[in-house]
Amino acid sequence: MTAQVFTGEGINRFQAIVVKNAIKLYRDTGMKANSAYTPTNMKLTAEKITGKKFKARDWDAMISAIEEVLA
Repeated sequence: MTAQVFTGEGINRFQAIVVKNAIKLYRDTGMKANSAYTPTNMKLTAEKITGKKFKARDWDAMISAIEEVLA
């Protein structure tokens, strides 16, 4: 059995997809995907992925910006 290692753009794309879905989960239910996914950490990660600054808890803008990056 061999392990497959992903690097580069694949990792960035995976991170963007995971964070986008974690933000949607938090926005819709108030549940965190895990204890590391605090609102502040999700905001900072969205800013890192998109290169944009967001207001605190502006979930819809974060999701839209991440979707633009993924398109």
